Amino acid sequence: MSEDLAFAPSQSRDVQTALLAWFDREARDLPWRGSDDPYAVLVSEIMSQQTRIETVRDYWTRWMAAFPTIEALATASSDDVMKLWAGLGYYRRARNLHACAVEVMQDHGGKLPTTALALRELPGIGPYTSAAVASIVFGEAVAAIDGNVNRVAARLGAIAHDPSRAAFRHAVSRVATSLIDPARPGACNEALMELGAQVCSPRSPDCERCPVASWCAALSSGQPTQYPSPTRRKPPRPESRTSIVAVHDGAVFVRRGTGELLGGLWEFPTYDADLDAALELVRAEHGLDGEAEPVGDIEHIFSHIRMRYDVVRLATRSARDTTDGEGRWLCAEELESEALSVAMRRVASVVLDRL
Repeated sequence: MSEDLAFAPSQSRDVQTALLAWFDREARDLPWRGSDDPYAVLVSEIMSQQTRIETVRDYWTRWMAAFPTIEALATASSDDVMKLWAGLGYYRRARNLHACAVEVMQDHGGKLPTTALALRELPGIGPYTSAAVASIVFGEAVAAIDGNVNRVAARLGAIAHDPSRAAFRHAVSRVATSLIDPARPGACNEALMELGAQVCSPRSPDCERCPVASWCAALSSGQPTQYPSPTRRKPPRPESRTSIVAVHDGAVFVRRGTGELLGGLWEFPTYDADLDAALELVRAEHGLDGEAEPVGDIEHIFSHIRMRYDVVRLATRSARDTTDGEGRWLCAEELESEALSVAMRRVASVVLDRL
């Protein structure tokens, strides 16, 4: 490898050949793999961000059955979109994907742009997703760099820079770009991602199975797991909320959530406040009053937050008609089919046996 951390042309061809031959033999059979539908590939890439592929399979299949085209997604209600996404986490992805579909229909004649640069102008599409779609579907010779590719490239080049620094990103980009075959750019990107997922794992890479081990500078150093440089992740910060589960005549009250964590989903009124203050807020905001009973708590881990929900059952004296978007009363059976997050379903489980 040359001093600028890119493979020389002759090396690049050798590595590409070995990598693509391995990928053609060993690639996992994924429902979206091999598709020439830009929308189907976009959905798979958005869903796969920070989510295990095995989890994504079923979600992608259900999503494509419900919204088979970008037009179908654009015309869907936000509630239907969030209902299909519920449980997959990182809910901002769903909101952005919906907004992306609307913008494509309004401004691009229903067709996704064909270059990475143009794709990045759409809501929720960043450098990785734009490069992945542009290379896989439209054949643009651009490197798509996710966490797996970061790791593979850092090991191939024995890149010792701090991963949080621009120098690291530049060096990784140089290595990854030098491995993109213009004849099969999408396959090269998918092969690098697959190699990181299946072989070049963070803590125990299976170097004996690696098709490009002969060119790996980190393996030659004898310490492949030292690349990229290990970073200490911050533990999730602890936070707490009070969730009010109002019940009346066998039904529970939910409202549309806001904010980054659960925005767009239905939630039980939840406040960054203690019990008394939360009861005052739910009374002022929704007219809900009655006999309050703390019934337990649950802990839920988001990517960066360890959240404790103190769950309160509120037996209300009456149920206002709040079906105007502010909130809804749902029976237990209806609750099962609504767009609630995993965290809110766990909150519900504390109360439902008391209805």
